[in-house]
Amino acid sequence: MNAINLFEPTTAEKEIAVDVARDKVTEFTEGNLETYKRERNKNAFPFVFGSSAPMWGPKKTPWYDKTELVDISLINYDDKWGTQKARVTTNPERDAIDLDIRRTGFSLTELGIILVRRMDGRYDFVEGRTRFGILLALGMKNIIAEVMKSTTDDNILIFALKMNNSKKKSGEASFEDNREAILSLVESGRITKASDTVDGRTAMRGVVRYYLDEMNANLKPSERDRIIEDALEGLLGFKTVYSFKCNNEALERIIEVVGKERIASDRKAGIVYVAVSDYIEKIHNRMINVASEFGSDVKEIRMVIYKGTLDSKNPEKSWKFCVRDFAERFGGYETDLSNTRFNGVRVDNSRIKIYAGLPAVVSLDEDYSIDKLYIYP
Repeated sequence: MNAINLFEPTTAEKEIAVDVARDKVTEFTEGNLETYKRERNKNAFPFVFGSSAPMWGPKKTPWYDKTELVDISLINYDDKWGTQKARVTTNPERDAIDLDIRRTGFSLTELGIILVRRMDGRYDFVEGRTRFGILLALGMKNIIAEVMKSTTDDNILIFALKMNNSKKKSGEASFEDNREAILSLVESGRITKASDTVDGRTAMRGVVRYYLDEMNANLKPSERDRIIEDALEGLLGFKTVYSFKCNNEALERIIEVVGKERIASDRKAGIVYVAVSDYIEKIHNRMINVASEFGSDVKEIRMVIYKGTLDSKNPEKSWKFCVRDFAERFGGYETDLSNTRFNGVRVDNSRIKIYAGLPAVVSLDEDYSIDKLYIYP
């Protein structure tokens, strides 16, 4: 082991932080266990020990079982520490956690590693694989663990994401972590398929939203909406809503809808298509950029409006407002701008046009074909 402690801890500090980076320290002792039980505050973790803890034990008893020393040989793990069922990507805080443990020791005041006891007597991870991997690399032969009773893989996944989402110090769960967890619940059948109707889709979205809340998912509204629609696609077997992370993604869809041959022939005629997000306040800046981007051979620049991520609560309403009605709203904005700043000068649409909206909601296909641009009147 390579100990890098730079300062000599006090006696009190030694009692509550085990110097696992020292070569001679290879096991947590019964004394360490008793200190941990005394120093870690159960009241600070109600979702593990208290009023909001899951009742996943036999006959709906508390899931938590006991706190004990567990031999590493009894724990199921792989050597790719930094990954776990609840994480798709490597823990972003791994290096910082490693450095902290090596410098200041393994704290007995913080919540320990959480394991679930299997029916065969071995243990699976619930939370804490990053810290476990660090202890393993330092040569530790056992750990102090909060041991939970046997339960389903789905329950373990939901709880693990809740833990990762609830604390930034040990590496907050990423968008991909939360997305993959939801898709795993879809695959396992925990989140079930309903009918492909307005009510059925609303119900399925509500269930996904419930599990994101259960996992304390710290996501932007657009990220939640993307996960919900990805889950719906997994349940129904086809895409119900199109989302676009950037202009390039939207442009690819425009090319699919218009067709490569039409795009090419229009280009020869001096017509180009440009994907533009629905932020009204940014449109003029985009117009300035595209005007300088294309040479004099381009006679008409057709701006196609898209919404990056639609509101999953009502994607139909969201698309109609953000995309279908965009030209009308933008026209009003430009009129107000012209009257306020340019003495009512006429808007010049001869070269740059707010041309069309990009359909994105399959359920609206009858009125707004998903495979055609919605040309603004």
